[in-house]
Amino acid sequence: MPDILELIDDEKIGRLIVRADPDDAVTFIDSLSDNRREKILALLDPERQAVVRELINYPEDTVGRIMTTDFMALSPDSTAQSAIDRIRERGELESFFYLYVVDQSGKLVGVVPIRNLVIAPPNRKLSDMMIADPVKANVFMDQEEVARLVSRYELLALPIIDEAGRLEGIITVDDVIDIINQESTEDMYKMAGLAEEDRVFTPISRSVKKRLPWTILNLVTASLAASVVGFFEGTLQEILALVTFMPVVAGVGGNGATQTATVIIRAIALGELEFASAWKAIGKQVSVNVCIALAAGALIALAAILWKGNPFLGAVLASAMIFNLGLMAGLAGAVIPPFVKSP
Repeated sequence: MPDILELIDDEKIGRLIVRADPDDAVTFIDSLSDNRREKILALLDPERQAVVRELINYPEDTVGRIMTTDFMALSPDSTAQSAIDRIRERGELESFFYLYVVDQSGKLVGVVPIRNLVIAPPNRKLSDMMIADPVKANVFMDQEEVARLVSRYELLALPIIDEAGRLEGIITVDDVIDIINQESTEDMYKMAGLAEEDRVFTPISRSVKKRLPWTILNLVTASLAASVVGFFEGTLQEILALVTFMPVVAGVGGNGATQTATVIIRAIALGELEFASAWKAIGKQVSVNVCIALAAGALIALAAILWKGNPFLGAVLASAMIFNLGLMAGLAGAVIPPFVKSP
């Protein structure tokens, strides 16, 4: 989107933001450079500008930054018929699944599903049909946590409140789908050591800058894993068969690291793993890799003995497999993702 917006003049972007819903307007603003952002905000009418500025003042990745302020809220004493009349007067909303009930200070006290409102007697008060103390989120909650909340309770929309409990906005299921897609892409890129800004047509210099640190890190871990060969340098000169087997050991180790990293990253994405519990997960994953390495080491040692008739070669290969797959691959795959994800 940033590349496309660079081709559009400020006035057209301003008109686009005026027509967009508040949360979508913030998405457009976030895609602009700092210089253009202020110029375009100055083109908006005071009311729209105030709404957009309020949303972009929330920290990045918080739900307050992506919520919409386009919702319907009424007092507990309102009747079903008066609520329906107000809805008709208000006209179309972005996504209308719930009616929100607030007290005189604007605090959220309940939620009324629209289907309940339609079938209720005309004179029934909202306080008698609302869901009291509904599921809600704070404006500063991480957007990924909010997506999990909506998914867990199978909601169509989630009210967003401030520190005092006042209703500030809502986040709808279509926004949650966007968050899930964004976070999935981010986790997938991190697994491959890529930055989310690194796309197909990203400038070469930027792609190199984003990829080089991870490549260096991989080079260090691969060098540590390959150092096992140095332990048997004298043997390597005498047993040429070791040259045949070492790529197998290295390849299995790389696969083990990828499997471990995938499990860890998926756990982070699903909220099963937090930074505080990372060490327990690391210990478990390394233990799994060591067990697999013992089995794989035994097999490759047996193959070496049967093929070459050399028990010492088998012992060397088994040791290399345990060190590479069990320890180095397990540690690299389990340690790197949590520390990359950590605040």
